[in-house]
Amino acid sequence: MNTLFVIPARAGSKGLAGKNSIDVCGKPLIQYTIEQALEADCGEVLVTSDCPKCLDIAREMKVTALKRPAELAQDDTPIIPVLHGVLNQCIILPDAICLLQPTSPVRPPGLIGNCLDELLGHTSAFTVAPIPHKYHPSAALWHNGAWSRYDWHTQGGFEHTNRQQLGKRYYRTGQVYVFWSNLLFPSPPTIYGNNMWGVLRTDPDELINIDGPEDLDAFRRYLELKRNVSLN
Repeated sequence: MNTLFVIPARAGSKGLAGKNSIDVCGKPLIQYTIEQALEADCGEVLVTSDCPKCLDIAREMKVTALKRPAELAQDDTPIIPVLHGVLNQCIILPDAICLLQPTSPVRPPGLIGNCLDELLGHTSAFTVAPIPHKYHPSAALWHNGAWSRYDWHTQGGFEHTNRQQLGKRYYRTGQVYVFWSNLLFPSPPTIYGNNMWGVLRTDPDELINIDGPEDLDAFRRYLELKRNVSLN
């Protein structure tokens, strides 16, 4: 299986400016993800960015650095046009894409390989974690001039009930997404397909998603507490 590892790293961020190149315990944040992709050792690694620092880091680490045009580096730019821009630069289309967000930097050894193994029987595989009970969709509300239940239509008018009777729900952790590249070309394109697989993660220390300074501090604490544990 020919896999392309894509690491998207915008320069802009409302919560934490230049976060992908910020030093975290002696390394730029993006370096942790590049190292993990290289350790997986099963395909080309590519960084797509409008950030000169991130592109320089990629070149120093001997991976492909693709300068992203400004129109694909806005706050509201979805990931699929970015991936289309990457694939337009490929001479040979990869079989699969492994999308690794540098802002979800904790990936224990074997996690990427596990997701790639699951892809063989599915259209996509990605890391998930259980939604805590207090955030269950049955408790969510819409407000658009009037209040309404978030799950009213999807759950057939499901009423709030005891925790023991609620079905489990999960959210995407952002650590790993793998999918077949041909999913990007139908209309509409997708990175999921109709036969998805969630790779369950349950260690709360892993589930760091860096949006603001407090998340960066959490990652620093993680590294300090587990400095003898390889993140690659």
